[in-house]
Amino acid sequence: MRGPGSVVCPECGRLVELGESRCPNCGRWQPSLFGLAPILQRTFGTLEVTQLIFWGCCILYALSLVLDPGAVMQSRGFFNILSPSSQALLQLGMTSGGLVDRFGLWWTPLSATYLHGSLLHIFFNMMWLRILGPQLEHDLGPGRFFLLYTLAGAGGFVVSNTVTGNPTVGASGAIFGLLAATIILARHHGGAWGQAVGQQAIMYAVLLFAFGFVSRTTNNWAHAGGFVVGGLAMFVLLKQSQRAEGPLVQLGALALALATVGAVIASFVAVRFG
Repeated sequence: MRGPGSVVCPECGRLVELGESRCPNCGRWQPSLFGLAPILQRTFGTLEVTQLIFWGCCILYALSLVLDPGAVMQSRGFFNILSPSSQALLQLGMTSGGLVDRFGLWWTPLSATYLHGSLLHIFFNMMWLRILGPQLEHDLGPGRFFLLYTLAGAGGFVVSNTVTGNPTVGASGAIFGLLAATIILARHHGGAWGQAVGQQAIMYAVLLFAFGFVSRTTNNWAHAGGFVVGGLAMFVLLKQSQRAEGPLVQLGALALALATVGAVIASFVAVRFG
């Protein structure tokens, strides 16, 4: 007996009635993922992933200050206002090549994307997230957008850990991934809007890269890695954006979100109690 409603088939992107054991259009087995697909679609249909990322970064930044309040009062200089201590960032999942190699904290590229080293650091990264995120989320869908953001951020840190190994945190690798994705999206749209947005995104990327070369605290390897990984991910995701977001994409995004939360918890346990 068929249940009410329909879901998007992960294979062909067409609507399939609930209860169908195979998609009548492409033959995929269990297109509703045993009833999980409608739950995923309802959940992702109400999400604003840009907002969730924003608040996730803000909450972890506040927690990093609370973990070591004495160190916060010792921060010096305009660019170091309200800087959490290295120990607090380490507990929450700061990444570096040494941490991965010596202590096995291989999951930290996920957690470090949500950590920030000062008030100005998180302010500028969240400003760029609010500028770039909504349009990409609208065009790709919430699940695809979260995959893009996470892959770009983690990919940037993997490059940084491999090349320099320096301790690092921040969403800027993911932001550069969003810049690359915006350039590709603008070229895909074409027309006057696409040309204007694409040129603006290229200008922003060049200026931010240039700033990284004059700032000793900027991690340009993470920026470059995030830009490349974000661009590659966008090429793949953009091909799928013409059809509704399927449950497999949403399930993958949910798995990455849970893995990110798990990375923060695992770092805290490993550093605090290890």
